[in-house]
Amino acid sequence: MAIQVWVAEGMDRAASAIREIHAFDTDLAIEQTRCDSLSEMSSVASEGSDEFWRACVLKPLTGEFRGVVLFSMDSEDALAWVVSDGAKRDIVESFLQLGERVVDGLVEAAISLVDFQMGTGGSRYREDSITGCLLSTHAPPDTVAIGNSVKIRSGGRELTGYLHILMEPKSMNQLLRGLSVSFH
Repeated sequence: MAIQVWVAEGMDRAASAIREIHAFDTDLAIEQTRCDSLSEMSSVASEGSDEFWRACVLKPLTGEFRGVVLFSMDSEDALAWVVSDGAKRDIVESFLQLGERVVDGLVEAAISLVDFQMGTGGSRYREDSITGCLLSTHAPPDTVAIGNSVKIRSGGRELTGYLHILMEPKSMNQLLRGLSVSFH
């Protein structure tokens, strides 16, 4: 429950930030949340529709928590989201900017809900399957993986994105304790 509240708060913050840079109002809503180890998450993704490549934004977590956040979309959905804003100089850079806002909203929500030092490093773009992107982080198999499907409503379109949060087990335990305390 604490994770779902955290991620939902993060998506609200991200939507507000995206509205400042995108021509259309954007709403982000979490449809499903799943928690597993990275090895379990990778096997679930490879059993599903993971043969398609996705446009992915990877951003490391810094501070008291170590990990990485991955925001991905089907390449066609990502293109539709970016071009609905009108002509852009660089489509990949525009998608990277939108994905960064999603990740930053998640981090801002964690900081506001718990009193921990958390930040992000530089973002990178990757086009790969979700499994390929998750494995590219080189995280150990016991890393806690939180997978979320995100419904994106923007410019009269309904699109789907995926948000994966990978954290060291020790960091995730600290975050969960802090989130649980903040809700009581």
